Amino acid sequence: METMSVFDKLVEELSRDERRKLLAQLEDIVVLSTEPLRSAPEPEGEEAADSQIAFHMLGSFARFLYRLKGLFTGKTGLEAYEETLLSRVKKEIAHRAPRLADFRHGVFLERMKVELESLKESVDYFFPNLLPPSERVRSEFIAFLARRRAEPLMKRLEEETEPRTVVAESRPATEADVKTEMERRFLEILGQLPEEDRTAIYLDCQALDHLKAFCETDFESLLARFTLDRVRGEYTCSFGEAAKRLLALADVLKSLRLPPSKIALESLFLYGRRTETKDEAELGDFLKGEFDAAEKALARIREFNRAVPIDLLSRILADDCNYRPAGLSGGEDWFVLFKKYWAARLGGLFRDYVQTLRTTAVAEKAFSLLGIRRFEAIKNYHPEFYDPKLAVAHWRSLSFILAFSKNMFTPKFLRSLKVLFLNGEFYKTENRVAFADVFNYLSTLGEKLLFFERRIGPNGEIGRAMAEAKNERVPREQQLKKLEQILKRADAEALVLAERTIESLKLLNKILNGILFSEAGGAFDTLSNLGYVGGKENETLKKEWEKIIRLSFEASGVLQELVNVEAPV
Repeated sequence: METMSVFDKLVEELSRDERRKLLAQLEDIVVLSTEPLRSAPEPEGEEAADSQIAFHMLGSFARFLYRLKGLFTGKTGLEAYEETLLSRVKKEIAHRAPRLADFRHGVFLERMKVELESLKESVDYFFPNLLPPSERVRSEFIAFLARRRAEPLMKRLEEETEPRTVVAESRPATEADVKTEMERRFLEILGQLPEEDRTAIYLDCQALDHLKAFCETDFESLLARFTLDRVRGEYTCSFGEAAKRLLALADVLKSLRLPPSKIALESLFLYGRRTETKDEAELGDFLKGEFDAAEKALARIREFNRAVPIDLLSRILADDCNYRPAGLSGGEDWFVLFKKYWAARLGGLFRDYVQTLRTTAVAEKAFSLLGIRRFEAIKNYHPEFYDPKLAVAHWRSLSFILAFSKNMFTPKFLRSLKVLFLNGEFYKTENRVAFADVFNYLSTLGEKLLFFERRIGPNGEIGRAMAEAKNERVPREQQLKKLEQILKRADAEALVLAERTIESLKLLNKILNGILFSEAGGAFDTLSNLGYVGGKENETLKKEWEKIIRLSFEASGVLQELVNVEAPV
């Protein structure tokens, strides 16, 4: 495709032998613990499963005592039982994590703030590495991750769905058949993805989705709720103020049980820093540093889960002994997004293939018509002058106009049209004015192209704007975006030039047709001196005009085709 995608760029870079060796070495050097981020859920007894069922399973005497207790507190026997269960939970929390909370006054103590601050450090590390919430970016990343997981099969996908490969091997009859065969091959190869690879990709996506949800926790607002209690001499926060955010955190931490795999994190690091070009040594140091930092960040999550019994706390915050963190979904959409990315990729490859075919065909027509072998580059308006990521929209059209002016208009049109311009006696003034405009415009095409070159050259308005953008100290992607916007101004001017040339050639064709073949009273009629204009060369002159009618028709048609194939798809 004209602009290389992040996926293609990464695949190209990582396919180099040096990069492959580097990643293989890192696999042995880098240490990333596979220890779960939290212990497996504790066995939940009957009391924890459903307090109502547990209450009815108590002996009759025990139920009597709870009902009796309820009489003194204005509660039912079940509510008194649930109150007892919550008291037990509080004691369990106090035993596991002393000085974490004061249940009597319903406040968290400073130790909770310290634990949350430590946990926030993990967020501070991981957050910059996370993907933006764009479906396009996520789907491309998943395609890249899948390639790391199942490289041989994904390599087949890339190679065997390439349009030229499809054409060479299957010889489809039409362009539509090419696309159909590309899609058939995609589904066939994808159907061969082993179940173990599917599962691994799903678990990678799930772990990264849960890590993203963790990083979206509003720790700033949560920590801001802690204020200095001058009586206690430490920072505290009421249960009520922290409840909503801590319950949400409990849901996240329940899901974030397993750490992301080494492949998932490595893919994230490579994709996230895709705009930076690094040699092997720099890339190795970068990845090793990222893995070391990731290991520390994951260790802080493990430490928090050991220090803070968040599941038990959630029951107190929810004031419900039956409450359990719900957990989060994650990774389920990976296959849908993977197929969306590939559907878009195949569509882009097919459009580029068709575009290339049509551009080549039109260019061959132009070469044949103008008697040239290639397009001469317009100075400062050709892909060779710019970054490969920047598209120069109408360079072929302008190169055609340049070749037309040099190879066709000047040697084949100019002399006979000049006779008409100087000596032709038009019946209608408007026809005379129209022909004068066309003749003057086509005669000065070279000057117009030179003026355009100057505008986009170093001293021209557009050229200076380009130079200023290149010198700005901004991120590369931001700079390219600005350059693209400036280049679009040049594209717009080039398009106007091309369209005006097409209109002029069409109008010239109509005027000459009117002179030689129209009937009286038509929009474009003949000359009053048609029989003797040009003197002795009258017949030769008319034959040359006939030839110009044919060539102007062909030239306007080819130029229009070039403009069409240059239009964005």
